[in-house]
Amino acid sequence: MDIFSFITTSIASLPQWVCFLPPALFFVCAVPTVVLRRRRLFRWTAALCLVFGGLLTYTMQERYLYLLLFLGLVVLVYPLCLLPKKERRESRDERLYGRFREELEEPMPERKPLPPKVCCFEETGGETAEERGMKLSHVITLLEKLKKEKLTPADRLEVETLSRSVTGAQTRPLTDRQTDDLNDSLSAVLRLVAKYS
Repeated sequence: MDIFSFITTSIASLPQWVCFLPPALFFVCAVPTVVLRRRRLFRWTAALCLVFGGLLTYTMQERYLYLLLFLGLVVLVYPLCLLPKKERRESRDERLYGRFREELEEPMPERKPLPPKVCCFEETGGETAEERGMKLSHVITLLEKLKKEKLTPADRLEVETLSRSVTGAQTRPLTDRQTDDLNDSLSAVLRLVAKYS
């Protein structure tokens, strides 16, 4: 019982202006809830502020009048939550979609089948460099040794190009023209080896 008497004396010792805090708190919380039309949040806020106001005016003789006026204030503000929400303006994307909706919802027209693929040349199944008697593994090791040497920039570029062409020709079938190009590459490798050895 000492606790209740302590609470009662604490509330009675508060200044009189404290009873204006719950309505002020209610207005501060009611403005955003009314603007956003949150009815449930408005009801909870009003109920909490009414209880808080009732506790603060517990020792006052005019507490019933205070609570009645506060409840009247809540009832006057609540219909603002019931107003319909303002219609949202359509965004630019929605307007564009609405403009072309009919075209987008129509089924896609059937495409005509593509004509069959016709090759204009015959693919020759040439022989690989190994089948033609060229040992490119030795050439690749020579190119690796050349890459380790101090080459001029032009020679380094030529070695890189020759390395790519020789490794590419190692496994693929070659035509007669490609074989001639490979022979030219091999002679360029021999020239570079002679130059840097």
